[in-house]
Amino acid sequence: MNPATTGLTEISNEEMFIYPNPVQSTLTIHLPAGQDVAVVELFDVSGKLINTQRGGRSQTIDVSGIHSGLYFIKATDSSGRNYFARCVVEK
Repeated sequence: MNPATTGLTEISNEEMFIYPNPVQSTLTIHLPAGQDVAVVELFDVSGKLINTQRGGRSQTIDVSGIHSGLYFIKATDSSGRNYFARCVVEK
């Protein structure tokens, strides 16, 4: 039996760049050259969605209102590829 692949999205092997990391107030996200950010989502370590933003060539996220800790970033480009990174918020 063949497993179904419907609903799966492509995960890119290319890296997105986030800085500064650790971050105190504003995190900047860049995807590989030529890719536009469609959506950026910020999750806490329990998987709870903290923030969602629509993007462009690069994207910034204001993290000044969230607690210190480890967070995960999922960025989706305009063609549907997903990129993942983690960041540390320090206050």
